[in-house]
Amino acid sequence: MLKTAAGCHGAGMRALVTGASGFIGRHLVAHLRQVGDEVIASDRTGRGGADLTDLDQARRLVAGARPEVVYHLAGYSDVGGSWGDPEGALRANATATLCVRHYQERSDESSGECGPEKESHAYSPLMCGL
Repeated sequence: MLKTAAGCHGAGMRALVTGASGFIGRHLVAHLRQVGDEVIASDRTGRGGADLTDLDQARRLVAGARPEVVYHLAGYSDVGGSWGDPEGALRANATATLCVRHYQERSDESSGECGPEKESHAYSPLMCGL
């Protein structure tokens, strides 16, 4: 079972979920909302979407959401298709993750906030190898 602020402290946590329309993302969003967390859902279909390979867009997304936790699930999930577009897969999975993580770290430094409630989770079948 996922540990959330609602389960730990009795109050909901403000969570940013990238890749919110994907298989894992939509189930995670439903779960977080069910346990009382406030969810900011982002995906490339338009709901809060941003080009996460662009540092400025990633910055605006994270700054606007002001999350206590980031679940970074956005990525290129078509393993077979990645062979035809390895650069696109690298941008979507590695560059986007770096951009989200880069700004998340900068916001921690500037706000003075730190601790286990600021986490980034990344999942992709491509982590098994491209």
